Amino acid sequence: MVLYSIYFTHNGQVVRLPHNPSELPEEKEMEPGDYNVLGLGPVSVPRLPGQRKISISSYFPSNITGGLLGLLTTVPPETYIKFFQDAMDSGDPVLYTPVRIDETGIPYALSLLGYYVIVTSFKFREKGGETGDFYYDLECKEYRDYTPGRVVLASDASGTAGTAST
Repeated sequence: MVLYSIYFTHNGQVVRLPHNPSELPEEKEMEPGDYNVLGLGPVSVPRLPGQRKISISSYFPSNITGGLLGLLTTVPPETYIKFFQDAMDSGDPVLYTPVRIDETGIPYALSLLGYYVIVTSFKFREKGGETGDFYYDLECKEYRDYTPGRVVLASDASGTAGTAST
């Protein structure tokens, strides 16, 4: 029985990928600032790392068979396609949650929890001889909240304003 599963949550709707991909690549890069310092030569200055990126390629089966039977109810591929298209069209963050459980039922990699992503690319296609199955390529990029922080001003007994520590 396969317990490892990948969930996505958007606008209160949760979908579980019906078929785990054969691989689940995640990448994170950092591009240092390269400068030429007089008398020292080229130097690289570390910067903040970029956002994480995930790429998933798999398929939405037209009917559930084999090891997936009993774990899932039959959900038509159109449900998944609409979910990812809506998420990409809205630009809203989507919660990506991989649930990593090995064959013996023990969770692992608990420090690698899910995070919010933006769907940056979603492509799907049908293949001849596989009626009803839809293959897809999904790319997501980590979402970082960029809303400004809030400053609270507090006044002391003298009536002058000061900043409150939080």
